[in-house]
Amino acid sequence: MIKIDDISEILNKKIIAILPYTIEKVGLGSSVFLEKDIKIIKKIPTNIIKNIADSRNISIKQIKKMMKNTYKLSRNPPIVLGHEMCFFGFKYRISDIDDQRGFVNSKYVKKIENQKIILFTDEVIETFTSDKTLIKQYLNAEFFRLKEFEKVIKSLPFLNF
Repeated sequence: MIKIDDISEILNKKIIAILPYTIEKVGLGSSVFLEKDIKIIKKIPTNIIKNIADSRNISIKQIKKMMKNTYKLSRNPPIVLGHEMCFFGFKYRISDIDDQRGFVNSKYVKKIENQKIILFTDEVIETFTSDKTLIKQYLNAEFFRLKEFEKVIKSLPFLNF
C-alpha cells in the first residue's frame, strides 16, 4: 500500500514538480517531487498549487488577472509563488483515456526536447505538449521567476540600486 501524505508536509518545501497520479481505491491524486523525496497527496495538482498559494497569502485569480492584463498571457500563465517557485503547466497523460495538467518548477528544468522535460535531478517527465509550447511556457515562467528574484535583490538593505 502506498503511503498517502498530508499536504501540510509539503507547503514549505522546495517543490520540483507536481504530477497527476492515480491512487488505487482512492482516485486521482498527485505525486509531488521534492528535492530529496516524492510525496503522494490525495489532491489533484491544481488544488495543491492553490493550497501552496493560499499558505503564502497569494491569490491565483489575481496572478492570472495580472498576467492577462499586463502581459497579455491569458492561456496557461505561469504560477508565480516567489523567486524559488514559479510553475508552468503542461498536459500529462495518466491513463489511456485521461490526461491532466501537471506542473513543473522552472528553476529545476535542465532541458526540453522530444516532448520531454528533463530536470536537474535527471528525472524525465513525458508530456503531451509540443516542444514549442513547452519552451514558451518555460521561458515565460523563468522570466517571472527572475523578476521575483530581482525584487528580492532590490529589497536587500546593503545593496543600492
